[in-house]
Amino acid sequence: FMSVEQENELHEYILNDFDHSQFVILSRHIACPLTLIFSAKESIFKSLYPSVKKYFGFDAAVLVGFNEE
Repeated sequence: FMSVEQENELHEYILNDFDHSQFVILSRHIACPLTLIFSAKESIFKSLYPSVKKYFGFDAAVLVGFNEE
């Protein structure tokens, strides 16, 4: 998990404009929401890069929803 300080520093690099509303909702349910979003976006990159052979940033993926299960 990222520390609160790390989350504050990296917030603007990991979240894009579309992520913010879901981030706010997620932060009501878990302690380190940015860690979860970072992990999801990094997993997408790592799974797709071998096929697409192209770098894409955190703005290429959007958190559209989540469930607690």
